[in-house]
Amino acid sequence: MNSRQNLVIIKGKDRTDQILRIGEATEQRMIVTFSNGKPYFYARENVAWLSNPGRITIDHCQVLVEGDLLFDIEEVLRFETWVKIFRRNGESRCCLFSDFSVQRMSSSDGRSTDVLAYFRELAETTGLMTNDNKSMMAMKYRNLGVVSGRSILSSFLQARPPGSGTVPSDLIFPFGCNMSQKMAVQRAIEHPVSLIQGPPGTGKTQTILNLIGNMLLRRKRVAVVSSNNSATANVLEKLQKYELDFVAASLGSAENKQVFIEGQSSDVVQMPTFQADQEASVLQEISLLNTSLDNAFAEKNGLAVIIQQIDALKLEMAHFEKYCDETNGGDLRVIDRAMNAELSARKLLHAWLASEKELKRYAKAGVASPSNRRVGFLKKIGFLLRFGTAGSAFFEVSVRERIPLLQKAYYLRKLADMEQRRKTLEGSLAGFHFDERLERLTELSMQLLKHRLAQHYNNRERRIFALEDLRNQPEKFLEEYPVILSTTFSIITSLKSGYLFDCVIVDEASQVDLLSGVLAMGCAEKLVIVGDSMQLPNVLTAQDEKQAKEVALQYDLPDYARFERHNLLSAVRTAFPDIPETLLLEHYRCHPKIIQFCNQKFYGGELLVMTRDQGEADVLKAYMTVEGRHARGTINQRQVDEITQNVLPELASIHPADIGIVSPFRAQADRMLLSVGSNEIGIDTVHKYQGREKRAIIITTVSNKSNEFVDNPNLLNVAVSRAKEKLRLVVSMEMADGNSNVADLVRYIRYNNCEVIPGRVRSVFDLLYQDYTAARLAVLKKWKRVSIYDSENLVYSEIDAVLQEKAYRGLGIVFQFPLSMLVRNRENLTTEESSYAAHPWTKTDFLVYRRVDKSPVLVIEVDGYAFHREGTRQAERDALKDAVLEKCGLPILRLSTIGSDERNRIRKKLEDVVAS
Repeated sequence: MNSRQNLVIIKGKDRTDQILRIGEATEQRMIVTFSNGKPYFYARENVAWLSNPGRITIDHCQVLVEGDLLFDIEEVLRFETWVKIFRRNGESRCCLFSDFSVQRMSSSDGRSTDVLAYFRELAETTGLMTNDNKSMMAMKYRNLGVVSGRSILSSFLQARPPGSGTVPSDLIFPFGCNMSQKMAVQRAIEHPVSLIQGPPGTGKTQTILNLIGNMLLRRKRVAVVSSNNSATANVLEKLQKYELDFVAASLGSAENKQVFIEGQSSDVVQMPTFQADQEASVLQEISLLNTSLDNAFAEKNGLAVIIQQIDALKLEMAHFEKYCDETNGGDLRVIDRAMNAELSARKLLHAWLASEKELKRYAKAGVASPSNRRVGFLKKIGFLLRFGTAGSAFFEVSVRERIPLLQKAYYLRKLADMEQRRKTLEGSLAGFHFDERLERLTELSMQLLKHRLAQHYNNRERRIFALEDLRNQPEKFLEEYPVILSTTFSIITSLKSGYLFDCVIVDEASQVDLLSGVLAMGCAEKLVIVGDSMQLPNVLTAQDEKQAKEVALQYDLPDYARFERHNLLSAVRTAFPDIPETLLLEHYRCHPKIIQFCNQKFYGGELLVMTRDQGEADVLKAYMTVEGRHARGTINQRQVDEITQNVLPELASIHPADIGIVSPFRAQADRMLLSVGSNEIGIDTVHKYQGREKRAIIITTVSNKSNEFVDNPNLLNVAVSRAKEKLRLVVSMEMADGNSNVADLVRYIRYNNCEVIPGRVRSVFDLLYQDYTAARLAVLKKWKRVSIYDSENLVYSEIDAVLQEKAYRGLGIVFQFPLSMLVRNRENLTTEESSYAAHPWTKTDFLVYRRVDKSPVLVIEVDGYAFHREGTRQAERDALKDAVLEKCGLPILRLSTIGSDERNRIRKKLEDVVAS
């Protein structure tokens, strides 16, 4: 029977291709003879025999059938209320006309809006080629003839939100967890698309394993994919550790599939089980543990925050004391002995502000501040009323000397408060038996998971599959192996072409190119993106990038679909801006001194460092090669010599297998391999080291000066965070002294080893001055000059908004910072400039500084038009301040209250300063 001229629907199904002939048997019955020659009788109402169809034009259109997108269509015919679609591969599909729709895929300028057609065309010329010069990527795309309406790819192609989720219950954590991992798993179960940002050492693999465990508990089919096999092999290795690898099959490429098929075993799996009535009680206990641990996790993270703050405050206090020794020569130890432990940090802060105000009154009145050490009777009474007997410490000091004493007292009180908070949290966690309860949750979760698996696997031989069963019987195969491991490139052909998994987990998603990622999305009913936008993305060749831009000219595309602009992580993030995103906060790999550079520079201080600083020596060290341009292309022999002659001997106590050497360039890594006497030391490019770790890491930067490639923040973040215990940086003097990310690492190393090189400006103590800023803002609210405070507050919000941007996360801001504390060396200033800079009331409106070493970057001043106009006394002071800052080498940006576009001006100035 000609299926292009006839359509036979029997009981709602198209049977045309199976029918030899059809006719009327009686008024109530039809006779249908099938291809095998056998006739069957059907009630007339169960048979629809339609002919003489009309052709539906689909040129430049997208065809949807019951929500599914169909491609490679040859012809569409309408048989009254039915439609039949014929595809070029010989397949056909029939549906009711009400379930059929077409969408025009061209814009007003004639360009195509078909996103998948763009990817298909791009696939023809991008990526690996076969021996007969055919694109392997294009071959994969030919398996994407139908995009299920339930797939995440359908939403991606149509710019449609992926829908809402369901609230999960009975979550298990058989591989252990922390607060953010727990939240990530919950959101992944609950939502159709979720993003898990996993900075280095925060347990991405552990989170993936817990997600797999919960999916298995719900009898779901899971695919874990990545851009390479090493990431998925890591997942399999962890499953093997817990004797759960029997649920997983490593497929993907034809070679991997053949290896798996040949390595199958029919051996019986025997998992431990519960007693008949035990499962309900275990579920109840898991639920109670989940609830009780939520609050405890918050306390655990709060403890990590306090410990970080204590370490940072101690370091800053040491720098503050050094500064006072260099500038004042006063004895701050009197505070250590005299200040009463009952004094609050708030009282000390207010006293400090009051002393500054007192000094300012002297200056405004044109009277020199008292320099003698005697204090009047009433002032003594005031000190005693405010501080008790501890106030006597101020009887013999001047106003100017009193300010640093109060600052030191504030440090001590703040530190004591933090230590008390630390003890309280430690006591609370110990009383709660946190570790024991978390271990109990992990143990019960694993028992429950194995019990559920035992119900399916125990006491039977495992089925052995043939290679063709992967394509022909995917459901049966997944009953035996519900977890499939593959590359993103090959997941679409691991089983039946385009098989839709309940969940696809993409690991290292920032390294997955968008063409491969689309294939993975086409197989996903639920999509979990795991990666880190601050680690290395996939790298396109110049040819691929050029080709992508040329192909894109023919299409009207949304930004998120542009191959040359996005990897899978950034594309999904842009396409679905409202999906839940979880940052894994708790870091467990590196020594605090190592990871805090990455934390402050690249993650805005959001990470919680769970490792502890035990006072280990030489955690950080930088080696600067002698002056000269030693790099030749992408090889620097002088840095190779520095490493072999100085760095490696210094690390002699560490086993060679625990040392790694990384370089931005392959040629330098190869030269290191030839020069290092041990084949146990792991030497490679930074790109190849992503996902690895060593006790000690040596970074050779190679280049003579900073450039876009060597100084890439993602590359530096990965390089530094490979080191668990010790980090060594080998760098040129020119690069170390610049304004680059690498130079910031050198500054950070100096700062943390208290090797602050004397200069004309000093560090900003941000922890101290965060409180100082807040107090000043509170005081300013009470002043009468409200209009000036409002303008400063508005500018503060503009600066803060710019510093939230990715490029400036490593910068912080201080309000009203004293110029006297900023300018250290006044030898090159005139008498007038020196006097102005020394006044305690001379302050910068805003100071932008680097978080890693607290060094100043930019001063921003807010100029009220009337008060600062030319010819006024304030204009003269402005000129003095400008001259002082210029001689100190510190840039300044002035914002007039009658100006405009302040945010862009701030951003542009920061760009210029950081790039200089």
